[in-house]
Amino acid sequence: MPYIGAGIQRFNTADGLTVNGNAEVTGTTALTGNTTAAGTLDVTGAITSSAGATITTADNNPQLVITSTDADANPGPEIELFRDSASPAADDALGQIQFKGRNDAGEELIYGEIDTSIIDPTDGSEDSEMRLLVKRNG
Repeated sequence: MPYIGAGIQRFNTADGLTVNGNAEVTGTTALTGNTTAAGTLDVTGAITSSAGATITTADNNPQLVITSTDADANPGPEIELFRDSASPAADDALGQIQFKGRNDAGEELIYGEIDTSIIDPTDGSEDSEMRLLVKRNG
């Protein structure tokens, strides 16, 4: 197993690298391939992903908790769904939140949905629509 110690800054190995205890990395670290973290991953700063993210748990605890600890009167925490289109147009969908579950036949269904779309993107007269949808009678 490779060892990185006094003055060693770079290594190549086909065996991988195992770190027992604490490791501190300063600067940019590029991880290619799959990375597994057992336990808590504590990140100070932003997390940016160019692909989607999936959070899976096997219990009924919250899968995502967003906490704001500031003490001012401004809103927080916030969730922003931003559609960054180069050519916004009427009837463009801006975002959607789906509430899914299974029926008694094991089929996946959308039981509820929140949709927002642009009605008019014209500067100075912007209009939008938000729809709340629920499934009724199949």
